[in-house]
Amino acid sequence: MLVEDVFIYHLDYEVQKLYSLNDTFYNEEEIANMFEFIFRIGYLLSSRYVYVPASNYFESMIGYNLINRLVGLNRTGKGIVLLSSSANIETFLEKKKIQHQDDFFNETYNYKKFDSLTGEEKMRITMHKRDRSASLDIVEELLDFEGNKTFWEKMHKYSKYNKKSLEEYWVRVKNFREKMKGKAYISDYLINCLEIREDHKKTANAELNEFITKAYINSFYKEFPSVAFITDLPFISSVRLLSQIPQENFISYEWWATKLEETIYGGRTLKSFIEGCDSEELRKLKESTEWKSLLHIFRLETGVVNDDFLGSDVIEYHKLLTKKHKIDWQYSLCNFCVKILWILIFVVIFVLVYCIWRCSQEKNIDFLGLCAMAVGLFNTLLGIIFKKTKWFDRFKQFDERKFYRKRGVDLEYFSALHNRVNEEVLKRDNND
Repeated sequence: MLVEDVFIYHLDYEVQKLYSLNDTFYNEEEIANMFEFIFRIGYLLSSRYVYVPASNYFESMIGYNLINRLVGLNRTGKGIVLLSSSANIETFLEKKKIQHQDDFFNETYNYKKFDSLTGEEKMRITMHKRDRSASLDIVEELLDFEGNKTFWEKMHKYSKYNKKSLEEYWVRVKNFREKMKGKAYISDYLINCLEIREDHKKTANAELNEFITKAYINSFYKEFPSVAFITDLPFISSVRLLSQIPQENFISYEWWATKLEETIYGGRTLKSFIEGCDSEELRKLKESTEWKSLLHIFRLETGVVNDDFLGSDVIEYHKLLTKKHKIDWQYSLCNFCVKILWILIFVVIFVLVYCIWRCSQEKNIDFLGLCAMAVGLFNTLLGIIFKKTKWFDRFKQFDERKFYRKRGVDLEYFSALHNRVNEEVLKRDNND
């Protein structure tokens, strides 16, 4: 695959809140569909895990519904993994009760669905314990007054002490940890500890949310420095949120969405297939020779690999594969029409025999003689039609191989090429 692990950050409720991605300003279904497609791209490009912070599953309804739909991706042991500094789901929920207090049972969160007293849901997603703590990393960033002076200057400007010096304001707010009393480091809670003027709270909250979100994402990068991040996301300024992450860790959503839109798969664009398939179909696509060889071609275009691998049959294979996908729907349609035509012929014969039988009964005419005459006329008529239209042979035996060969795809050669490419792709994957 393209990368080992992908980190998902766009399902974070705080990110959605930061960019007002709710049904007041946006179509929530459109947002959910777009976010799921981004998630699916991340899964297809990773060879091991798609990392998701556990809070994204429990605090975001979009994240919760999306992951539940795709839980089947974990059948092979690799797939979606929730990350938390807690050892297990029980200690995680206990910690969240302290961090969110009354909000723990908020309808916008999913915590109470799993709570031992109020919940009926059971966990179906793997959860891994991480070594670092996002809360501690956020606190470390906030306490770095000199390193984040620009941020604190903004908070000072919005504060009740904007007439006093920045240093005096810092002295008043730097004990925010004691004021938080164990609550989660999200902007809605922390804003009340920073002495912000009421008429500037919305603006200050957005600035604080962006600062915390960047520190939160960076906390995961510090622990997993080789993990990939999907950038150029719709609705979200990923350039700002990932400003501390090296560009070599980036995967461009725009680039991949364009490539998938240009690639034909099963009679439609690959983008359309990925958007509409279920988790099992998505898993099979990821494991298929077509996808693995396609990835190698895309990697060549991005300069990730040299062209020594593509000195094989992969390029030719994908040219034929693309052509075959375009022909598939034509073949299916023609095959369907031929079957319908055969059915109509048998129906006509049945109706004709029935009419002859009725006629022979009423007029007292020789039934067998009349049948023989009718069949002879019908056979002559069909012969004239088939001869004139020059498709008698095709109608008698609709040959799949001839159909594809006439349109530039030799199925026997394609099958042999598929097997060679499959062997080469597996060899390359083992070397990687």
